[in-house]
Amino acid sequence: MTAPLQDQHKCVALIISCRKYLYTRAAKQDTSALPFDFKYFIGEDPSSNLALPLNTIELPCNDSYESLPHKVNEAIKWAKANLNFDYILKTDDDIVFNAPAIRDVFSIVTSRQVDYAGSFSRSKLPLYSYSHLGSCEDPILRCIPMLGPRSPYASGGAYFLSARAVDAYLDVYSSIPDHLIYEDGVMGECLSASSIFKDIVVQPFPPDEYRKAFFWDDE
Repeated sequence: MTAPLQDQHKCVALIISCRKYLYTRAAKQDTSALPFDFKYFIGEDPSSNLALPLNTIELPCNDSYESLPHKVNEAIKWAKANLNFDYILKTDDDIVFNAPAIRDVFSIVTSRQVDYAGSFSRSKLPLYSYSHLGSCEDPILRCIPMLGPRSPYASGGAYFLSARAVDAYLDVYSSIPDHLIYEDGVMGECLSASSIFKDIVVQPFPPDEYRKAFFWDDE
């Protein structure tokens, strides 16, 4: 088991999952290669009587794909209220972790006092995106293109936020249009809309380099 990263900056990992994958995909994820304390987060299901696995938090939100921005917001609010941290790592239950590479990335983030770090989109997205097709529960949303983010954003598989960036995000989340369903794009929109945006330090890692630390396939 990988020991927690010994660093003067404390980071906690928020791993977003759902009931559909909690006992399959999440259960198989190798968190021993994650050098941070972590929690899994799922949406609520009042009809379920199943005991939740250790380190799993049920949030007051829907578990659907289109509810991901709200689920991430609830997870970050929970972390803010219940955990002490200098940074959070938002990641997912299908990510493969590489502890030595994660340590290298986090060292860069902390030494440069970065507020928002990750693998940023390499080209400007079109106004509408089709990446959600077939994933939504809503029968209409799953069949039509949706408005994509206009602001730069780090891909949702894994990104770091400083405590300052967390506060900036929470301050403006409720003002962001709720028809945006891509949680990583919503994060970029929130930070861009923040009153302290000009002071936020952003670290876009080259995708090939960053994915040595966190591997996912969203191409």
